[in-house]
Amino acid sequence: MSGMEYKQILQENELYRSELVQLLEQQVKILQENQMYDEAEEAKWLAIGIAEDEKKQGYGYLENARYQPVKGAIA
Repeated sequence: MSGMEYKQILQENELYRSELVQLLEQQVKILQENQMYDEAEEAKWLAIGIAEDEKKQGYGYLENARYQPVKGAIA
């Protein structure tokens, strides 16, 4: 999936780019720079899954340590 498709999925599902999601996005960039495209694709899907989970539970995995709610949370 392209970066544009990734961003579109996040927008369409109203997903928040939490601290953990942003860390995975940095990993995607590093993996792509090293021509590890399959791993980069897997990391994108992992980031989407985490963003969905965080939205459902109402807080981010890393943000929870600082008691910050996730924007757009259903909780």
